[in-house]
Amino acid sequence: SVVDISTINIEGVPPDRLYYILRSKDHKDGLMYVPYEKGGNMMRPALDAKQAGELIASIPDIELLPYTDDRSREQLYRKCIKSRDCRCLVSIIKTLYIRNRDRVATGRKASMLDERYLRQAEAILYAELSNALGIPEEEMREYIGGKIERS
Repeated sequence: SVVDISTINIEGVPPDRLYYILRSKDHKDGLMYVPYEKGGNMMRPALDAKQAGELIASIPDIELLPYTDDRSREQLYRKCIKSRDCRCLVSIIKTLYIRNRDRVATGRKASMLDERYLRQAEAILYAELSNALGIPEEEMREYIGGKIERS
């Protein structure tokens, strides 16, 4: 949640620069400082319960990301992670689940690149959905799986 929008007194930071001061609902002791001018471009309202339910219901219809070379794929993952767009995060997760399943089926291990971006996408998406639905993040994968199976 946004705690304040103000200047901060940290060495090396211009004294007139405004920052969003944010506090996580789960980590009350930690604060995050986001420059005000950047926040307007990257901050959006959190999903509400209705939007979260609609997103989960739409997961089967969300497209996979295109399979490309490692460099292009990483750029696409980075762009999705940075955007915090929930549909894009679902695309990463779906793509990497399938990609990793196929690699394991052929006797290969999941790539470290894929594992890293899968963890990041899941963490961001599950935190967003957890906040909207009031379900602990660690239960989110099972919750989503159950909802998809029933649809």
